[in-house]
Amino acid sequence: MTFSISSMFARSLGGLALLIIVYSLICYFFFNQKYTYNKILFFLLIGLGYFYYATSLTGPSYISLVTHYFSSKYSVPLINYGTNFLLLINFGIGYFILSKMKSLLQQYAKVVISFHPIVSWIVNLFLISFLVLRNIYHTQFLKMNNLQYGLIGLIYGILTYLIIKYITRYFLYQQRSINLENEMNSLQVYTSHVEEMYDNLRLFRHDYKNLLLSLDDAIKRRDIDQVESIFNRVILPTNTKIDTQNTVLSKLSQVQSLEIKSLLFDKITLALKKGVKVNLEIEKPITPTTKIDTIDMLRIISILFDNAINAAAKAKDGEINFAFFDDKNNQILIIGNTTDEENVDLQRLTKQSSRILTLASHGLGLRNLRQLLSRYPFIENRFDSNDHYFEQVIIFHLS
Repeated sequence: MTFSISSMFARSLGGLALLIIVYSLICYFFFNQKYTYNKILFFLLIGLGYFYYATSLTGPSYISLVTHYFSSKYSVPLINYGTNFLLLINFGIGYFILSKMKSLLQQYAKVVISFHPIVSWIVNLFLISFLVLRNIYHTQFLKMNNLQYGLIGLIYGILTYLIIKYITRYFLYQQRSINLENEMNSLQVYTSHVEEMYDNLRLFRHDYKNLLLSLDDAIKRRDIDQVESIFNRVILPTNTKIDTQNTVLSKLSQVQSLEIKSLLFDKITLALKKGVKVNLEIEKPITPTTKIDTIDMLRIISILFDNAINAAAKAKDGEINFAFFDDKNNQILIIGNTTDEENVDLQRLTKQSSRILTLASHGLGLRNLRQLLSRYPFIENRFDSNDHYFEQVIIFHLS
C-alpha cells in the first residue's frame, strides 16, 4: 500500500514537473527568447499558485459541506458536477487577486527578475514547493486533512504576496539609492571636466601670449618662413581643437539629464583621445524618456558608444556620428561609425551565440544590449552596414 501511494505520488509529481518545464520552454521559444526562461516560469508558477491557493480553500470546504448536509445519493453528483463549476470560481478568484497585484508583479519582473535572477529562482522554488504539497495532499503520500491543506494554501497565498512585495520594495530602494549615488558622481565628473577645461584654457592663454611674442618677433624680422611655421604647427591645430571642444560642450548642453550628459562627455573625450572624430547632432533641448530606467539608458548608450569607438579606432579615417532627438511621439537615438570592414556581417550580429558575438567589434556587449532592450517592448532596434560604415538606430515609441 505504501509502495502504491509512493509510486502514485512520484508519477503525479513527475507529470506536473514535466508539464511546467515543457510549457515554459514552449513559451520561451515561441517568444523567440525575447523573455528570459526565469521570467516565463515565474508568471506560470504565480498563475498556477494563486489558482491552487484558491482551490485549497474552496475545494475541501465545498466537499465537506456537501457530504455533511446531503446523503451519498445526492452528495456524489453534487461533488462531481459542482467541482467543475467550482473550478470556474477559482479561476475568477485567482484572476481577481493577480489583477490587483498587476503593478507589483510588473515591478518585480523589472527589478528582481531582470537584475537579481538568483533571488527570483529562490522565489520560484518557493512557489514550486506548494505544488509539491498539493501533490502530497491529493496522493495522501503524507496524511493531511482538508483543514490542514486549506490553512497551508492560505498561508502560502499570504506569504507569496508578502515575499514579492518586500523583495521588490527592498531592491527598488536599493536601485534608487544607486541612482542617487550615480547622479552625484555624474555631477562631480561633469564639474571636474568643466574645471579641467577651464584650467586648460588658462594655460592655453598663458602659452598663447608667449606664442604671440614669438610671432611678433618673426614679423618684425620679416621672417615669413617662421611665421608660416608657427601658424601651421600651433595656431591652426589649436583652433581646430578649441572648435571641437566648444561644439561638443554646446551640443551636450541640450541634454537635460546630468547622468547621460556626463556619460556622453566621457565617451566623446575617450574617442577624441583615440584619434576618432566625433560629430554630434542634438539641435534642440531633449529630456530622455522616463519610461526607461536611467541605469538602463546609461548602459544602452555606453554599449553603443564602446562598440563604435572600438570599430572606428581600427578604421582608416575613424569617425563617429551621434544623434539624439524627438520625432513626434518618438525619441530617436542614432550612432554610426566608420569601419575597417566594407560591410559588417549583420546576420552574425543577430545570432545569440556568445562565441560569435566576440568575433567582431560590434558584437561586444550586443548580447547585453538585446537583454536590456527586451525589457521594453516599445523600443525598436535597427542596424545597417554599407561602404565601410555601420549604423544603429534605437527608436523609443512613447505612445
